[in-house]
Amino acid sequence: MHYKMKYVLQWLIILFNIPLLVSAQWLETTIAVGNSPIALVYNTTNNRIYCANYGSDNVTVIDGATNSVITTITAGDHPLALAY
Repeated sequence: MHYKMKYVLQWLIILFNIPLLVSAQWLETTIAVGNSPIALVYNTTNNRIYCANYGSDNVTVIDGATNSVITTITAGDHPLALAY
């Protein structure tokens, strides 16, 4: 599996609190983001995860090292996708 897709899959499992085994790692962390998270992107340069929240009209920025929310960015009406 491509490494970026692996991270996206892992974060989707974390966001939706699905107890699955992925690449021999248990994911036991949940991170509160906005309403209706719909897209994720991982930036390998700064170890940040960006989550587009369709229902909240914003993007949550998560620190990949600490699994904590850094900030929330207003994005306009119903963000659907992210790109890196």
